[in-house]
Amino acid sequence: MTDALPSVLLVVMAILAAVVLVGLGWWAFSRFAGPPHSASQPITCGYRAAEDDPWAVGVLHYEGDLLVHRRPGGLSMTTQHRWARVGLDLGFADQVDGRDVSDRLPDVPLMAVPCRYGATSFWLALTEEHYTALRAWVEAAPPGWNSNVA
Repeated sequence: MTDALPSVLLVVMAILAAVVLVGLGWWAFSRFAGPPHSASQPITCGYRAAEDDPWAVGVLHYEGDLLVHRRPGGLSMTTQHRWARVGLDLGFADQVDGRDVSDRLPDVPLMAVPCRYGATSFWLALTEEHYTALRAWVEAAPPGWNSNVA
């Protein structure tokens, strides 16, 4: 009976170590996988700096009056760009095949829209629904904007 005690103790310690590792992994992924302080759901998008550049897949989030572009997934979602609603100008969108943007979007029709922010120009590719929502968000008055006008 005493010979079985060390092996049972070893099994219990291995199970506890596995539980701790899974818990730490879950905490790290939940802490770093999502955008900080964002109330909006991530929107998969394509981004390119010029019309001839290849598309890079990313995610967009609305954070107050900011549109934030990040790389998708992983333990660290680094912010690539931040655009304030007031300075973001959307051009006329054209439909583009999702395969041109990413292998992950083979059957998804996307809208490619040229954007300007100050002196910077870039392109975003979004689904039609998300493009419509982005255009409405850009054209809507920010909270408190001209609130004291009679």
